[in-house]
Amino acid sequence: MELRKQEVNSVHRQSLKKLAPHLKVTARSSEDEVIEGVESFTDAPFIGVQWHLEFLLGHKQLADQGLFYYFVKSFK
Repeated sequence: MELRKQEVNSVHRQSLKKLAPHLKVTARSSEDEVIEGVESFTDAPFIGVQWHLEFLLGHKQLADQGLFYYFVKSFK
């Protein structure tokens, strides 16, 4: 997987301290190393993010828009 930086809006006061054994950290804040995203090691698709995708819709955050539409599509 290609590593790249993605700007996110980190507007929370709480964060993950410990992860379940089947999760891996996929995003961290560059400022304070707060966990911003996780994914599952299992076959069940699971993605967790700490930032607000909906705040960035319409901006040039293409990675976020793809993640948002993936999320919406999963409920159809």
